[in-house]
Amino acid sequence: MNTCTWGTVAIILLTVAALVPLPAAAQSEPPAKPAAESAKPLEPLAHLVGGQWRGELKMLDGTVIRARHVFEWGLGGTILKSKTYGASGERPERLVYEGVFAWHPGQKAIVFREFSAFGEVNEGTIAPEDGALHVSWTDQGPSGATEYRETLRFPDRDHYTSEAHKKTAAGWEKMLDSAFAREPVVDAAAAERKLRKQVTVAAPLAEVWKAWTTTDGVKTFFGPEAKVEAVVGGPFEIYFGPSQPEGLRGSEGCKVHSVVPMKLLAFTWNAPPTIPAIRNSGVHTVVYIELEEAAPDQTRVTMTHVGWGAGEDWDKTYQYFDRAWDAVLGNLRYRFAVGPVQWPGAFIRAEMPAAK
Repeated sequence: MNTCTWGTVAIILLTVAALVPLPAAAQSEPPAKPAAESAKPLEPLAHLVGGQWRGELKMLDGTVIRARHVFEWGLGGTILKSKTYGASGERPERLVYEGVFAWHPGQKAIVFREFSAFGEVNEGTIAPEDGALHVSWTDQGPSGATEYRETLRFPDRDHYTSEAHKKTAAGWEKMLDSAFAREPVVDAAAAERKLRKQVTVAAPLAEVWKAWTTTDGVKTFFGPEAKVEAVVGGPFEIYFGPSQPEGLRGSEGCKVHSVVPMKLLAFTWNAPPTIPAIRNSGVHTVVYIELEEAAPDQTRVTMTHVGWGAGEDWDKTYQYFDRAWDAVLGNLRYRFAVGPVQWPGAFIRAEMPAAK
């Protein structure tokens, strides 16, 4: 993105959610004076807890960032903790920021501090004035300090829109618009859970891409039979037991979710037949495969499996794939180091070092 760094977007993501439903004021106005202390100084932020906030930030250059906020109380309600997740393009979301909001008795204001996945630290204040809520913060990054300011508008308790501005030598310049809505989440821990595996394969990136995105390619390491069309909505069906009854052969009904040629392949995925409650529910998870050149004739493969639900059967499904993906990636390494897997046969890992 051109307008700002991921870290800058992340701090905006986090601060724009942690606010109360008050009308917006002109962004050019100065920051508000400190709010008066009360018996429950964080009460203005209490409505943020519960469910999750999901929305988009639209940069002036046209870039769109998808974001999700999750809030929870800490220290018996004396602080508010937050996590912000972000994603752009076809890439899966990642944890971008973790923050803490608290009442500062010396400043007599709600203050926050956030730590980014990119090494930045941000500090700021939240203060209402004249029917508006002003947020001011400083982003401390490797290149120095940058000031930001924002005013938010909540039409109701479950929606908000905002604008964010950055201080430059020419004055305050607009950076983005955002809109968010609260949505329910069955289990916050389940919503945040993901499987992530990584392995380096001894093959050029183009060959590894072909192995993942063609029927003949996946048959060399993934399963004995398959039907794969690497276009959005195309089938991504791997038949581990091709002689089994229909519906029990493998990933029947799974489809390609997204494609970025030579970089990313994502596909929907189902639970194994041994966990029928999830497999027959019609709910699919999503698997992202990202490829990058690690060295000449070396390709790094990163697998991220998301979309988990909550409950005992979902826990079993997660545990199953935690083991199964190690085997699949082990087979992938074997395919390029030794040769295609000869089916029928078990997943081959004994001849190869453990996947990194």
